[in-house]
Amino acid sequence: MIGLVKALLLIGGAALGAGALSAPPASAQGQQQPAAATVVRIDGSTGVAPLVSALAREYERRTPGALIQVGGGMGTRARIDALASGAIDIAIASHGLRVDELTRRGMAVAEVARTAVVFGAHAGVSDLPGLTSEQVCAIYLGEHANWRALGGPDLPIVPMTRPDTEVDAEVVREGIACLRCLIPGFDGAVFSQAWKDALWARFSTAATTTEAVRRAIQHSQA
Repeated sequence: MIGLVKALLLIGGAALGAGALSAPPASAQGQQQPAAATVVRIDGSTGVAPLVSALAREYERRTPGALIQVGGGMGTRARIDALASGAIDIAIASHGLRVDELTRRGMAVAEVARTAVVFGAHAGVSDLPGLTSEQVCAIYLGEHANWRALGGPDLPIVPMTRPDTEVDAEVVREGIACLRCLIPGFDGAVFSQAWKDALWARFSTAATTTEAVRRAIQHSQA
């Protein structure tokens, strides 16, 4: 079994370390005192944003006076610069950052979740029991062009990857050594840019990864 996991991080300055999302103080009678709303601004990874947005809405529901704004996304360097300048209060990330460097800059880092990175296949090969890392590498080497060679149906294999700017490439590169020089964007260039562009033009959609997986699961269960 291939086990790949990515961490989801919250990065903040003194506000995060001191409890930027702590509840308002209670009165001597045990009742929460009304307080002026303080807006906590969060921005960064678009992949982490849906989770953070859901947590923010639930926190606001449970905490009177809390207001949390989750932005539309920032690049790795932009989010850290925005945090350092005070433009945002908390940055969200899932890769591309070194915790020791952030700590030296006086920023606090908190891991809030871990999520799996998986290889997905078309619902037509749902009977396949699974793939080893060696088999995955063989697919991207071009040694297997049909699922039948791996115990699946008589269907062609068309390998694809996520863009190399996304966390998935980093996680796979660190977790499966043989893919570092095989998959475009993982340190190698076995396939040409034209080949990659043609694949993305043919197969990519505007749907998010989560939505694509949900549809695949529904299709396989139908």
